[in-house]
Amino acid sequence: MASGSSGNGKSFDQAGALPYRRTRRGVEFCLITSTEGRWIFPKGVVESGETYKETATKEALEEAGLRGKLVGGPLGSYEMVKYGKTYTLVLLLMEVTACEDEWEEDHFRERRWATLDDARELLCRPQLRKCLDAAVARLKDRKKRTGRKRNVEDERPTRKRARLAKASRAAKRA
Repeated sequence: MASGSSGNGKSFDQAGALPYRRTRRGVEFCLITSTEGRWIFPKGVVESGETYKETATKEALEEAGLRGKLVGGPLGSYEMVKYGKTYTLVLLLMEVTACEDEWEEDHFRERRWATLDDARELLCRPQLRKCLDAAVARLKDRKKRTGRKRNVEDERPTRKRARLAKASRAAKRA
């Protein structure tokens, strides 16, 4: 698929990451808030010359402060209309390897790690829940094939670390 405008100025491709990690408590998925405050996965417009994988990786870092490795091909795609333009969103599964305390859009986006049940409840679109189900199926299949179960250190900040990170961001903006 080509990225950007379809020629009529009304169609754009977007790519996003569906980030996950394994902890001692099990698999968790990372959700962020949209600009309207709804829970979604990191995503953005595929710029000219970028691949879906490059865009998904870039958006995960910018919007959620996540670094990781993409696992397999697209989980699914769907169309949505926003601001009078049609977007086709392609989601890719990302195994998170690092979670930054501060990131580019942390001043207006919330980031939340959620269990499967919590993520299904929080996600704002049924299409996102469908992609989440595809991610779970892929992870189960991958575990069967590889026997792999790797825990990522739980990176939730303590209250003290959260206060320090917030103070640091405030100092940078001042």
